[in-house]
Amino acid sequence: MRNTPTVLAVLSLAVFGAAAPLQAQIVRGLVVDSITNQPVGGAVVVVLDSQNAEVTRTTADEEGLFLVQLTDGYWYTLRAEKEGYRTSTFPPFELNRGEVKGFMLLVANLDPSPLLFSVSEIIANVCAPGEAQSDQPLVIGLVRDADTKEPVPHATVAVAWPAVPSGLAALVKRDDIGLLGGTIEADSMGFYAACGLPLEATVSMHATFDNAMSDFLALFFSSDGVLRNQTFHAMDNIVWRQDLELRPPDQRTAAMTGSVSSAEKSEPVVGAIVRITETAFQTRTNSQGVFSLNRLPAGPAQLSIQAPGLRPMLQEVELVRGETVAVPALAMEVAPSELAPIAIEAPAPTNVRRPLDDFERRRRESNGDFITREEFERSGPRMTTDLLRRMRGVRITPNVQFQEVGPPLLISMSRSFRRSEECPPLFFLDGQYLGNAFNTDVNSVVPVEIIEAIEVYGATAGLPQELNRRGSSCGVIAFWTR
Repeated sequence: MRNTPTVLAVLSLAVFGAAAPLQAQIVRGLVVDSITNQPVGGAVVVVLDSQNAEVTRTTADEEGLFLVQLTDGYWYTLRAEKEGYRTSTFPPFELNRGEVKGFMLLVANLDPSPLLFSVSEIIANVCAPGEAQSDQPLVIGLVRDADTKEPVPHATVAVAWPAVPSGLAALVKRDDIGLLGGTIEADSMGFYAACGLPLEATVSMHATFDNAMSDFLALFFSSDGVLRNQTFHAMDNIVWRQDLELRPPDQRTAAMTGSVSSAEKSEPVVGAIVRITETAFQTRTNSQGVFSLNRLPAGPAQLSIQAPGLRPMLQEVELVRGETVAVPALAMEVAPSELAPIAIEAPAPTNVRRPLDDFERRRRESNGDFITREEFERSGPRMTTDLLRRMRGVRITPNVQFQEVGPPLLISMSRSFRRSEECPPLFFLDGQYLGNAFNTDVNSVVPVEIIEAIEVYGATAGLPQELNRRGSSCGVIAFWTR
């Protein structure tokens, strides 16, 4: 991805015409919409002196052009005002006697959702040739200071998404998925554009500048709209406006950053799961093997790092309130190869109970929801969550905090006593407790190819004793393998 340039904030005199008469002090320029790069006609341009007192004002014409003549050389400031736009005050400048200066003033639309221009026109304005198509999502916006709401020039916006669409993730090796994306530098007025984003994938975004950082944001685009913070916004087009607000490090919490590489090849490990044990704080390494977590409780913590084909590792970290701790570089070793199995033949005992006997017994006696491979195989599910969508009381939603916390898809039970959309059921695999839906990516841990049967219980009422444990009030999902 590239830095998307808009027009320069200060233009040379040649852009605005011939020189003014000798000894005249003139300020002239153009008022422009910071998103579309189109002129803003009728904007009021106010000239302020060094004491912030108004000197004069003028109104831009239909083409956004303005001109004022001043009597003295001095330090001045320009302010642009227009109904429907945020009032913007620009940096002070010195105007010497007899000098003419030209400016282009970029102003932000307070409600940019109605498109005044076609999608193709917007793409042509803010994206490089060939960088985006009219059917690919486009995110545009400003990076601002959270307190002053002023744009932050040259902030960095990081964008990432899985290299494989969600619907195909179960069909490839986990270590082949990885992440795509990159970084974008906002221009001199804080404007950025993320072009050519994917459909049906969770796009993670955040902005940084010096030691300030915005919240992590996750957007899930479909052909009908975008899911943000568990709220779906229907859209007639694929242009989404998203401002990012920078905040200094929270003095009440801690943060950390680090990198993970392969000890054997000295290459970045992409998509490694980095988790603080016994908590819900979790993230994945990006395409450079880098990870970060913020808003963490201060004190000692233990990191768990896992990646396919590599030996899991633990790392002790001391988190300091108000600081970002740099975790020493983590090098993961290759997991030991499994030895070829040795076949031992022996008569099968006649009194061993098949695992599915428990499944069949509960299917006859309990009030859960049940399904077998024979019943679901004809529908051709691509991943385990495709099956769970069919189960009574199960809700599947994209995880808007993915890359920071939890798996890509969140599973919740609407029939639980808590009746919360974020109440995660427990998972069991062949009768053994596996984890809960908040910290377990069931599509990776239990791929659909190995499932023989599933049973679902919405609450503790009627829940079999062998599946009842702490947290089961959110529901239980038990998987049986082939």
